[in-house]
Amino acid sequence: MNANNPYWQYSQALSLKGSERWEVYQRLQELEVICSCQSHEPLRVSLQTPTDLILLWCVSRRVTSGRSELLCWLKRCWSTTANEIQ
Repeated sequence: MNANNPYWQYSQALSLKGSERWEVYQRLQELEVICSCQSHEPLRVSLQTPTDLILLWCVSRRVTSGRSELLCWLKRCWSTTANEIQ
């Protein structure tokens, strides 16, 4: 897949709670993912590459998931062997 393919570009509006929205927005800005956030409006994200999509997923999951859910996910990652990944 060509990451620079203009047909891949996608725009998404995310409905998150106020504090979650601003936290996701700030982190995406740090990661240089194109996004905008206005008061009382959904977070808008412009996904230019597949990497942008992965970053959005990771950041939003970290912010919206509970601590126990994130700990279980981390334990599964640690216990995964190279053979299980393939």
